[in-house]
Amino acid sequence: YLDKSCSESYDPILADLGVSYLLRTAADFLSSVLTISVSASHVTIALQIWVTVEDCIPLDGSWAEKPVPPGSAMTGTCRVRVVKHSATELQLLTEFPEGNGQLLED
Repeated sequence: YLDKSCSESYDPILADLGVSYLLRTAADFLSSVLTISVSASHVTIALQIWVTVEDCIPLDGSWAEKPVPPGSAMTGTCRVRVVKHSATELQLLTEFPEGNGQLLED
């Protein structure tokens, strides 16, 4: 559980995703909650800002496909997989639609 009021700005991450300045500013202004839970086979990441977005990603390193985040300049589908996980660490790799690169998240 992450309380946004105690964390850093979303702006750099959302900018990398191609999200407009207006939406990035709103995301930082609004109160949000990030919840990460782990089962034997998957990690579930839920982000609640003005809506709740939930992703369920296999822990075995296989890819999960999902639509590019709303408000992004990109369109299409991206792929996400768990690169590393432990009791204290989670690292995800996101591949964006062709020509838009990757994002490695710690």
